[in-house]
Amino acid sequence: MQTTTPYYYTSYVIAYRNDSGWSFIDFDDPKLKALHIGIVAGTPPADLLVRHDLMAHARPYALQVDTRFESPVHQMLTDIVNKEIDAGLLWGPIAGYYIHHDGLPLKMALIQNEPGAPRMAYHIAMGVRNNEPEWRRRINAAINGRRDEITAILRDYGVPSARRAGPGAATVRSPPAAMRISAPLALAALLLAATAAAQNRWGARATGLSRRRLPRAGAGDGRGRSGNRDRRGRAPVARQARGVRRCAAGAAPPGGPAP
Repeated sequence: MQTTTPYYYTSYVIAYRNDSGWSFIDFDDPKLKALHIGIVAGTPPADLLVRHDLMAHARPYALQVDTRFESPVHQMLTDIVNKEIDAGLLWGPIAGYYIHHDGLPLKMALIQNEPGAPRMAYHIAMGVRNNEPEWRRRINAAINGRRDEITAILRDYGVPSARRAGPGAATVRSPPAAMRISAPLALAALLLAATAAAQNRWGARATGLSRRRLPRAGAGDGRGRSGNRDRRGRAPVARQARGVRRCAAGAAPPGGPAP
C-alpha cells in the first residue's frame, strides 16, 4: 500500500478547564504532580506520564470499546468539566470535535514530541493500493487543489493543527449549526467528488481506469478473476462519490468522527 499526500497534521492534546488557573507548557511543570490526569490506556501520551512520574494520580480510560454505546473520550471530557479529574490526554481531532460540538468549557494544548518518546504528532493521509498509481496521483491532485476547503472543514470541526500552532493553547472554533455531518465524511465527500469530476472530464482512457478494470458488480474482469473484486472496493469512482455523499447527508455518528 502507498499513501497519498498528507492532508493535515495534528497531535495528541491535553484538555483542561478554562477556569483552571494554569496553562500547559510541558510535562516538567511541577503543578502537574498534584493533578488527576485522565489517559486512554495504550495511547502514546501514557508513556509521557510514566517518563515524568505522573502516574500516581492518573485515571485510565478504555481504548477498545463498542462506540455505538460508549465513548471513553467523551466521558473523560465530561469528567474534566465536572471536576472529577483535572485534565486529560487525548487524540486532538476527537477532543476538538466534542469540545466544540457540545460547547464544553475546556481548552486544549498540543502535546509536543519529546526525544526518545513515542511521537505525539502525525501526518494524516489516505491509503492507496500499490497497483493504482494513477488513482493515487488523482487523489493527490484533489488534495492539493482543495487545500483551503479541507482546512476550512477541519477548522470548523475543531481539529487542532500541529502545523499552525506551537506550544500552548490550540486555536480552533466551533462548527456552524448548519453543518451536521462528521469531518471525515465531509472530507471524503469533497475528495471523491473532485476525483469523480476529474474522471468524467478526462475519460476512462486518460485516467487509466478502463472499463475492463472497473467491472460491473458480480462480473469477472476478463482475466479469470472473480467479480467479487468490485464488491471489495473497485466500483467506479463516481458511484463511490455518490455513496459517500448519501452518507454525508445524515447526522454525525453517535461516537463522533473517527480518530
